[in-house]
Amino acid sequence: MTYCVLADVRNLIPTLTIGAATMPTTVQAEAVIAMVENNIDLILTSRGWTLPVDDDATLAHLKTIASYGSAAAILKTKFPADDGPGSDSGAAGFWQTQYKEALDGLLAGTINLGDSGLDPNTVGSGFGVGDDTDPATAPYAWRDMEW
Repeated sequence: MTYCVLADVRNLIPTLTIGAATMPTTVQAEAVIAMVENNIDLILTSRGWTLPVDDDATLAHLKTIASYGSAAAILKTKFPADDGPGSDSGAAGFWQTQYKEALDGLLAGTINLGDSGLDPNTVGSGFGVGDDTDPATAPYAWRDMEW
């Protein structure tokens, strides 16, 4: 699903020129964006979200996360050396840290995206759903207990 476009990423790295004759090219940068968005989609579906997401507030937050990851990857492509803007201590490292923290939050469920995209059959981490195929019993949910 598309969360950000190249213009959103350019806002984070305004001094980097991206065009038809640059490295990376516009096509390559857009491919990086798609790859980052696919990673986000994988995490969302693993957490019980149905795609496409259509909630405006959630899309705005996912746009930010996708922009972070795309900026980091594009900078690393442009500056692959271990020093300078592509380094862990440079701009790429900064945006990568922001992206990783956001992905970790999505995976852990600590970033609240609301519930408009959640699959109603998913009740959350640590919970299970009872079998609703037997008409004699109602569907139920339980919490896994840890001692």
